[in-house]
Amino acid sequence: MTPIKIMDLPRFNPFSAEFREAPYRVYSRLRELNPLHKVLGMWVVTRHADVMSILRDRSCNVSIIPKLVDNQAAKFARDNAPFQRLAYKSIVFTENPDHHRLRKLMNVAFSQAAMDQLQFSIAHITRELLTEGRLQGGMDMISGLAQPLPLRVMCEWIGIPPDMHGSIDAWTHAIRFLLEPGLMVKDDFEKVSAVLDDYMAYIADVIAERKRKPGQDLISQLLDLQIDGIV
Repeated sequence: MTPIKIMDLPRFNPFSAEFREAPYRVYSRLRELNPLHKVLGMWVVTRHADVMSILRDRSCNVSIIPKLVDNQAAKFARDNAPFQRLAYKSIVFTENPDHHRLRKLMNVAFSQAAMDQLQFSIAHITRELLTEGRLQGGMDMISGLAQPLPLRVMCEWIGIPPDMHGSIDAWTHAIRFLLEPGLMVKDDFEKVSAVLDDYMAYIADVIAERKRKPGQDLISQLLDLQIDGIV
């Protein structure tokens, strides 16, 4: 059997035609032939045992992501202030003790009772999307159901009006690069900064409105928890 050269090993590339056509086949080849490699400025880990080992390793943490974004922005001499305002206070990128404080707040809001109630909303939105697909004579299950479903569920739970769902979708899609800083180029930072400014300004307005007029939405519940001194 002829040994495989390093240059011939499969490498993770989410933009390749092969990956877009058959991602699971690519993942299978990666697990078999190149389960751990560095590409696009990040480490790619494809085997379950390796993933679990990293997740259990306390020396590996999410706080490195904001640092990587900062380093990439500095390389291109781009302003990263909008992301810094978000990242260093977000539950997604924080470690203890800040993460524990935010997690405590979210655990109260994401109670079992709240999740049980949310099932009705999920079922209702799912039926609406499937009905739309049937009336159109068919649908792509990813773009027609899997992609819009979680967004609509969260928007309704947060209390975002339907006419803003498209903007929230576009903003969320635009800032996805922040999770893969190695892929970001100069123009990405300008685009993401502008989107973050719009996104955060809109959410700030929503929060201000809920302070004046609380409802049954998630933001109102979290504000009520803060007022009650839970965190």
